[in-house]
Amino acid sequence: PLSIQSVDYTIDELTMTVTCMSTGWPATQVTWIKDDDILTSNSTYSMSQTIADRMDSTYENVLNVMGSSQDDLLGTYECEVTCLRHNDQTIDTALGSVTVQSVGNLMVVITTLDYAEVGSTYELNCTVNKNGGSPTITWKKSSITLVTNTTAGIQVGDPVDQGDTVSVTLTLGPLHQSHDGQYSCTGQVN
Repeated sequence: PLSIQSVDYTIDELTMTVTCMSTGWPATQVTWIKDDDILTSNSTYSMSQTIADRMDSTYENVLNVMGSSQDDLLGTYECEVTCLRHNDQTIDTALGSVTVQSVGNLMVVITTLDYAEVGSTYELNCTVNKNGGSPTITWKKSSITLVTNTTAGIQVGDPVDQGDTVSVTLTLGPLHQSHDGQYSCTGQVN
């Protein structure tokens, strides 16, 4: 089955790299989207796909963004991965995304969890740059703020200080259909 394991990003001054790790067979096709616009390779965007693990049909899909200012890097980047049959007929699609709200803040959105197995555990991680402050990280499902609820299979981890960044992990599980949905995290630097 087709799945997206992660969508992450790194920023180095005016260059951003978005990496989308996916697994699927037959061969996968990737479409990169920014703020609802399909991206094509040009002087601002370059895209590549490499096989990370041939036995597991795992692919590393990379989008490089070259901005003229840091504001050019802001937005929602989606990695749409499609499995195709030999006649280019779509048999499965998965979508993952990362939203860069502002330099130093990160909001992660996973739009599908239907590829995770019922009964398994699923972790989402949110990392925020400190920027000299003390960040507060909040996880939400749709617009509802999440708190730890072991009966519902929701565990919001404690903040982990990693030097220049702080991260909080959201653990869902054992998974059941009520976990399906859109999750996001926001980071506020105080």
